[in-house]
Amino acid sequence: MPGLLIDEDLYLSAEVRNSDELAKAEELVKQLGLEKVAEDRCVSYLFHGKGFDIYADIRFKSKILFYIYMLPKQAKASNKSSTHFELPDRFTRDIEGKWRAALPSYL
Repeated sequence: MPGLLIDEDLYLSAEVRNSDELAKAEELVKQLGLEKVAEDRCVSYLFHGKGFDIYADIRFKSKILFYIYMLPKQAKASNKSSTHFELPDRFTRDIEGKWRAALPSYL
């Protein structure tokens, strides 16, 4: 499947960030320890954990979505193999602490 444009694959009424907001969100996910991975025209923000990977979606205005995917050896039939959570932009203090605190509840 070819890479998508920045606002493709979003729900119809979603507002997307402008270029300044994207730059700010990108800086935030880098501070959280996610690495920027660029392949052709596709950009991902990725964190490798022990037995899971987290991808960040910074396109939405007012929040960053994080998708957690259990790696095949860690995903059991009774467990979810993926889930997600979000950090609203209105959170301005101790973002890293809030992000790390959210992880155990989803794993």
